[in-house]
Amino acid sequence: MPINALIIEKVQKEKGNTGVIRLLNTGSFRRNKEQFFNNLNKITGINEDNFNEKVSELIKNEYGKQE
Repeated sequence: MPINALIIEKVQKEKGNTGVIRLLNTGSFRRNKEQFFNNLNKITGINEDNFNEKVSELIKNEYGKQE
């Protein structure tokens, strides 16, 4: 599962469709990295500093469900 799908799944579970729409309306990571991480942090608590750690947790949780 792609990383962005794991993040969207997390947002869906925690914030519902409203949170997903807020995240999708953030815009392109490539165009405005700072705005993307600012909104991602507000919605999920994932920021540029903890991104690898939080995504690793999401991946571990996903693989744990499949085992």
